[in-house]
Amino acid sequence: MLMATTACSDYLDINQNPEYPTEASSSTLLPSGIAGVASIVGGTYELYGSMWSQQCTQGHTSNQYNTLVNYTITNASDSRLWSIPYSIALPDLDLVIKSSESAQEWNYWVMGKTMTAFMYHILVDSYGSIPFTEAILGNENTTPKYDDSKTYIVDENLENIVAQISEIVKKQSPYSDIPKLPELLKKFSDVYSDILDEQLKPVLDSVYDSQKRVFDVLNTKEYAETKRSSYSALFDEITNAAKGCTNVSVLRSYADRAETLKIRLLNEMTQTDQNIALKKAEEVRKRLEAQAKEVGNVDQAQIEAEVQNK
Repeated sequence: MLMATTACSDYLDINQNPEYPTEASSSTLLPSGIAGVASIVGGTYELYGSMWSQQCTQGHTSNQYNTLVNYTITNASDSRLWSIPYSIALPDLDLVIKSSESAQEWNYWVMGKTMTAFMYHILVDSYGSIPFTEAILGNENTTPKYDDSKTYIVDENLENIVAQISEIVKKQSPYSDIPKLPELLKKFSDVYSDILDEQLKPVLDSVYDSQKRVFDVLNTKEYAETKRSSYSALFDEITNAAKGCTNVSVLRSYADRAETLKIRLLNEMTQTDQNIALKKAEEVRKRLEAQAKEVGNVDQAQIEAEVQNK
């Protein structure tokens, strides 16, 4: 009993390692985030840029960078270009931004935002569309959507918010106004989200109308059950893509995609009907020919006329 009691004493609790703290200050996290950016931009990205601009190349007896110098890289050539920003640099910088905003340490907040913008700038230049609005959420979202690298929109309220942000960052001494930036950025995100929702509704209505037209026709067909699942999946794909779209001009195009899909599926059903009709006609023809041979009176013209009547 004594051993069971003393085994739970605090001094024997070795499950927490003081060398690996669960929380860190902005001053500790910022150098880690900067180091993550520097390691990939000044390392792997620098190597790619140097070799592709022919500032340097690998030795003639080396094989380490064959795919790089021969311009034959693939998605599997070097995952560090993607993994280090998203698993090391950006998460650390995100913690800097959140902790410094909470503590109102605006010097660290600005540095965290600046380094984050720089890292995303490098990623967009390298990959185009990348995860942004749903990025670095960890287990909350392991399959973030890819945001369009170019988003254009005209909205007076949105432009006013952008103007206020630009005015602050362009000031020679913006320090007293920096605390306003988090709220302005939140307003920008909220207004933009509202605009997307407003633009999304007519698009989804159009997709629904196209889908309804297809299924109204499909439900009259003898093969409806064999096509229903695949047709639904095609429209679901368009609907889900529209819901995840962050570009207004691209969003509007999903209505056109649904209309194009509707026409294609209606044409497909027409072709299927024709194929079924031809198959049935051939079955009738063979049956009539067999019956005519049994009685010894094969009148092909009469047979064809009866096939047409069927």
